Amino acid sequence: MLWVLVAASFSVPTKGFSCPGSAFPVHASTKVEAIASASCAVVRNEILSRVAKQGQGWHDPHNNGSYSVIDASREDILELKRTTGWPGLFTDKLNFVLEAENAVCVVRGCSESQVFSVSDMSTNYCNLRMLYCGKSDGCRPVVTDFTVTERVVMPSIGAGTNKNACLVVAHSNDYSPSRNLEWLFIARDADLGAKGAFLPFSILRDALVALLRSPFLKRLALALVVDSCRFSELLAPFSPSWYRC
Repeated sequence: MLWVLVAASFSVPTKGFSCPGSAFPVHASTKVEAIASASCAVVRNEILSRVAKQGQGWHDPHNNGSYSVIDASREDILELKRTTGWPGLFTDKLNFVLEAENAVCVVRGCSESQVFSVSDMSTNYCNLRMLYCGKSDGCRPVVTDFTVTERVVMPSIGAGTNKNACLVVAHSNDYSPSRNLEWLFIARDADLGAKGAFLPFSILRDALVALLRSPFLKRLALALVVDSCRFSELLAPFSPSWYRC
């Protein structure tokens, strides 16, 4: 009974949404209902085009995750997943339901972490937002630019919904250990509403990069930490490039 109550406390309403589910009763998730100033066919095509054009003109600005299609056989529902980390350590599944409403499209998205998690540093929110946001939001459409208004955002307890945390990777090939640490600081500070790191970034960067070069620490992190950036926000700045959400 206690486990059922705990699991229920991390859920959010499901009416009108199609959620992928998760094997872990306690997991981070976010649902978004948005209005797009385009037909549902155009919105659907833009979402699928961003997924298809990864590495060919489009990338995920939220730490360069990798999207893939699970099922796109229906016109009104898209089932996708997003993986991050090395080698694809973390997986989130997300579904979109597209419903025409007069001359616009109602987009209902639901993203769920596939591991035990509470805090997600806005990852599930960004999983959805990065596939429909427009130029006015700071995003880069592939085929069609349209405006989007998010009228309902429903995170699970502990999940973030910070828009600034979604746009932290300017270029798909902009990788280095020190740059990755900077992204983590930016995302963490944005999600927590902090002014900045508690020490000058250059000092923390040099110290952490030196530590992360140790093969032993890499093996230890893989062996002991299930999901550092979601299980504990305190560990997020210490995660190497192959271990981030």
